[in-house]
Amino acid sequence: MQQLLLVAMAALQMTPLCAVVEDHGSSADILSLDQDQNDLKQVLKMAVGGDQLRSLMVGSETSAERARTQEGMSLGALPSIAEAAVRTATQPEPQETLISDGTLGEEVDAKLDYTYSNTNWDKWPLCRQGSKQSPIDLQRPFYGAFLKLQLNYTDQSWPVQENDGRVMRVAFKEGDGSFLGVGDKQFTPTEAIFHSPSEHTLQGKRFDMEMQIMHKDTVGNMAGISVFMESSDKIPKDNFYVQNVFSHFFTNLPKSNNKKRIESLNLKWILNEKMIKHYITYHGSLSHPPCSEGVEWFVLGRPWLLEKKWVEAFKKAVTMPNIRPLQPKGKRMMYSF
Repeated sequence: MQQLLLVAMAALQMTPLCAVVEDHGSSADILSLDQDQNDLKQVLKMAVGGDQLRSLMVGSETSAERARTQEGMSLGALPSIAEAAVRTATQPEPQETLISDGTLGEEVDAKLDYTYSNTNWDKWPLCRQGSKQSPIDLQRPFYGAFLKLQLNYTDQSWPVQENDGRVMRVAFKEGDGSFLGVGDKQFTPTEAIFHSPSEHTLQGKRFDMEMQIMHKDTVGNMAGISVFMESSDKIPKDNFYVQNVFSHFFTNLPKSNNKKRIESLNLKWILNEKMIKHYITYHGSLSHPPCSEGVEWFVLGRPWLLEKKWVEAFKKAVTMPNIRPLQPKGKRMMYSF
């Protein structure tokens, strides 16, 4: 954009040009030019590229008059083009960035203006009007489910913890082979989101924390694994993963609106065969804006036991509470495996 502005200004003034033209394909050259208007075409070619220049004028004429005859356009017409270029160049470029924010493929404004202190979320109508919203209280009766979960998560080396001021997130690396299998369906994990206390409740019981691992498939269908987390004094002190992986994970958590790279996140040790043996499933939504429905939730029946100091460290780092209130169950049915 700076190149275009410099050339455009020279075209407006029709005076000798001195500009720095940056060639991103190689290096920067300093051009000191004191030539007639014919040389201006060469400057334009170097600054904006030959293909773009040919859209303005054709050939290698040595005379501005020849260009006027053949193309109906002379270098004298360049000021109007340059004026438009100056207007474009001087306009501020949009600074908005797009992030997933757990929307699983839906692009949303990076400045999602919502909090958990006021969960009306008026800007997103589906949050108020949806009929299959999450979280909910998981109440009996549970009907029979027949699909076994298959979890194949690779170790996440040097993942990034992100404290966005509302929740703690850890993004999964794309293309590392991790997947959630449900029958003949496969979902790719996108991120793990941590809440305290738990968003879902089980028979009215709320747990200390909840980890939600969000997934998507190749056509945009969504699935969430919900893991209740409960503090306990029955955690084996000599376990390698307890002392060297998860102890580090919950140590010196990033403060609000900060990130931190950690050594590892190994969910295979947590989500083992014993943990995923029983689950409750229902159809719900994202539990934060834009509250998109169509999420197939799998809430594990066995909690992940944590050291009490881990829970306390999380509560100090993240604004509490950071959960959405329970939503009406409606006529939805719940199934248990």
